[in-house]
Amino acid sequence: MLEGGKKGPSHRGYLWAYHAPVDGLVFFDYRTGRDQSGPKDILKDYSGVIQTDAYQAYQSLFATNNGIEHYYCMAHIRRKFDEAVKYDKGRATWAVDTIAKLYKIEKEIREAETLLTESQIVEKRMTEASPILNELKEWMLQEYPKVLPSSPIGKAIAYALPLMDNRSGGPHEVLYITWGSATG
Repeated sequence: MLEGGKKGPSHRGYLWAYHAPVDGLVFFDYRTGRDQSGPKDILKDYSGVIQTDAYQAYQSLFATNNGIEHYYCMAHIRRKFDEAVKYDKGRATWAVDTIAKLYKIEKEIREAETLLTESQIVEKRMTEASPILNELKEWMLQEYPKVLPSSPIGKAIAYALPLMDNRSGGPHEVLYITWGSATG
């Protein structure tokens, strides 16, 4: 990063992004390091749901904060499979297409002719998304032993599979069904 008016070399910095979609708020926090001190400072008094990618610093940070429910982002999982398409088209395309079914459910919810109630949304996700998430997880469990762990598809599965369960051991679909984490 270059600092205005300061001579000398640039330095590495990190922008931590925070987004509260319900409130329409976005906040950026600049830090010189990528450790958990930034999120730890910003979120010290927060309780509620946090959705992130699988960066390791989040796992230990949120595991020690009982007021935070930590879940992962389906868009990050999808991107890993999308990046693997050119190396293992059959498997990666199956995963991307399966995740697309989740996105379709969210689109139907957003574009419903009449506004759905929260309970109707939860019911739709329970009946339609839960089986898809279960199928995706089972597929990964079956396919992972068949691929090279260092291959792009192996890396995509290795990234996604542990994220299918939240930190308390419950199914990832709990967040998806309640909060719609597959949107994005």
